[in-house]
Amino acid sequence: MAERPARRTALPPSLAPLGLTRAQAAEFIGVGVTTFDEMVAAGLMPAPRLARSCVRWDRRLLELAFAELPFREEPKKDPSPVRSGPSGWEDYQ
Repeated sequence: MAERPARRTALPPSLAPLGLTRAQAAEFIGVGVTTFDEMVAAGLMPAPRLARSCVRWDRRLLELAFAELPFREEPKKDPSPVRSGPSGWEDYQ
């Protein structure tokens, strides 16, 4: 089966499309389509818009929703680590 040629676009390379397909939207935020679907269902990502019969995600809303995602928590460090002996820092508080 011959490979389909790349789709031509009228947009310059520096201008990203505003409406993204499901696969493009998932790739845009760096997750797979299944994870993206779960995030949309959970309200972490916006619902798609309907442009006639085309389902598209608004790139701007995806950016805003992504910015609202929580940061990964770093493991908490023990505030009083066990010292094996004098470190020379005891005088500094």
